[in-house]
Amino acid sequence: MRNVFKIFISDLRAIVTHFFALVIVLAVLVIPALYAWVNIYANWDPYANTGKVPIALTSSDLGYTLESGEYVNKGAEIVEEISASTSIRWIVTGSAQEAIDGVERGEYYGALVMGEHLSRNMYDLSAALEDEEPSIVFYQNAKTNAIANKITTTAASTAEYNIQIKYLSVLIEGMLQEMEDLLDGADAEDALDELIRVLTTMQEHLDGYIDMIRRMRSSESDVVSGLEAARQRVGGVNMSDAIEHSTSVKNAVSNIEAQLLRHIDEADRRARSLRDRVAGMNGEELTAEMRDSLLEELRAVEAELEALRSEIPEDSLLGAAAEASLRTALQRAQSLEQALQSWDGNGDKEQFKSYILSSLDSMHAHISGNLRDSVKQMLDTMVRDMEILIRILSGVNSTVADIPPVLSAAESTVTAVNGSLAQFQSVLESAADAVGRLLDKVTALRESDLLGELIGLLGGDPAQFAEFFARPVAVSTETIYPSENYGTAMTPFYSTLAIWVGCVVSGAIIKPEAGTEGLKKPRPNQLFFGRFLIFFLIGQIQAAIIVAGDIYLLGCQCLYPGLFFLCGAVTSLVFNLLIYSLTVTFGDIGKAIGVVIMIMQIAGSSGSYPIEILPEIFSKIYTFFPFPYAINAMRETLCGLYGLDLLKYLSELSIFGVFGLLIGLHLRRHFKGVNEFVEEEMEETGVL
Repeated sequence: MRNVFKIFISDLRAIVTHFFALVIVLAVLVIPALYAWVNIYANWDPYANTGKVPIALTSSDLGYTLESGEYVNKGAEIVEEISASTSIRWIVTGSAQEAIDGVERGEYYGALVMGEHLSRNMYDLSAALEDEEPSIVFYQNAKTNAIANKITTTAASTAEYNIQIKYLSVLIEGMLQEMEDLLDGADAEDALDELIRVLTTMQEHLDGYIDMIRRMRSSESDVVSGLEAARQRVGGVNMSDAIEHSTSVKNAVSNIEAQLLRHIDEADRRARSLRDRVAGMNGEELTAEMRDSLLEELRAVEAELEALRSEIPEDSLLGAAAEASLRTALQRAQSLEQALQSWDGNGDKEQFKSYILSSLDSMHAHISGNLRDSVKQMLDTMVRDMEILIRILSGVNSTVADIPPVLSAAESTVTAVNGSLAQFQSVLESAADAVGRLLDKVTALRESDLLGELIGLLGGDPAQFAEFFARPVAVSTETIYPSENYGTAMTPFYSTLAIWVGCVVSGAIIKPEAGTEGLKKPRPNQLFFGRFLIFFLIGQIQAAIIVAGDIYLLGCQCLYPGLFFLCGAVTSLVFNLLIYSLTVTFGDIGKAIGVVIMIMQIAGSSGSYPIEILPEIFSKIYTFFPFPYAINAMRETLCGLYGLDLLKYLSELSIFGVFGLLIGLHLRRHFKGVNEFVEEEMEETGVL
């Protein structure tokens, strides 16, 4: 040990007594710390400045006219909402082309452009399904900056998510509004109340008939008189008037069908004629006179559709279906009329012509297809129902006509009458039971919570329900081991790297071999540890300066400062043992190995990126390098301890120190001749 300390004291004296040596050592003490501090400060909170990243924002949305006549432009609303955000520097441009040109010039990192049919697709689901053009387009300049591209992509994804939420909100609100229109809560309750009243009355009548027959059968004389009264009562019933009225209704429905179909066919004929006129305009300019002529023809189509709307019965479900098809056709016509009125002759004329043709084709498809089929199905169903009713009434009329003779015959034989009444009573009782069961089910439905919830839902605020259903789940983030900023999160990596850099620099300026002058029979191990002590001292001072600057100069979050200093000291000890041993054993080749190890660990130590997302080769070899264990140990002291993880990481890190000792103490003697040969060859070059 005496030789070891003599070497150490001699090294200290040599450094302190030589001015330039002292200056160089002092620089070596500080330079690694500067390396760590500059990088940590540069990464302190980069995402807090994303508000300076310029992204263009514009809307080409043409807007949409609702059924109520209200004009909406969701594209303009979205642009206004997004541009109010300060997380990105959103720059609103006058046109999509201006935004795209800015991206190509590098003026903007990206551009978010709302499509022409964004509003229409939000309110018209069928049109959205047919539209092949995207509602939103994001343009990105991929060559500017890799991190900027990630930021702009995240910003675009966030905007897309918010727009999807708005889209779902509008769609669900529209659906709930239509459901509310189709099924008003009060009407549903009134309908059930009316059904309950009818069934109750029917059951009361059946019970009365059963009671009457029971009393008739109790006495033969009473039976005869009761039959006579019944025969007179039934004889007064005449179904002819009901049959005549039903036949008149059926004929009226047939006439209505012909009239409605005339409106549909005329509207379709005019729409096709209008389409043929537009299709024949090969290269012609759309003059004001021609536009007025087209508008006049289009309004004639709308007039036929409005006439059809006024004649469709609105109080039937089939009528509601026809009204839905009619409403779609009218919306197509109104949108086209608005486009024609707003056309000023500028822009792409062929594209505008294509838009008119596609709108007319869509109108033709709805009028001749869905609308005509719905109306025809509605009226054909009504005609069939009336025919069935007429047949039923005719059957009832013939049955009623046959009852008086039967009752007259029954009066002559009381026994026969009693047998017939017994059968009749049985049938009536079965019917009464069936009506009673039905009445119980309807009453239970009327009083159930389910019906009340449905009525309450449809009677509530559609906008409120749409907001909930568009985003039904709220996510709350609870951070475990929180880090105050990105700089603190990167502190373990850059501090570990700086300690390694400090060890490499020390190995480059300090000779690894100790002199033997003044020593008594020094052994190789004594020479090894004697010179290592100066490496150890410099390394400990470097680590202390790095850790102290991290905490007190930069203000990094640190829950356990004492343990952080301990991690720095252990890391410096292990790194110095490993690098010094490589240098002593392999000479300049050992120094090169230390640099290669540093390069490999910068990329694959999981200090900045998760090891799982790096190329597979790094996930296979990173456990054989010391960086990950030093970084994990420092993370424990900065953000919070878990069990004995700190002790585990430091123990794993110490294995590399043991490995360094084995290289320096035992492997070194086998490479001594090789090192001397390499040094001689390098000296002969006169350069190295």
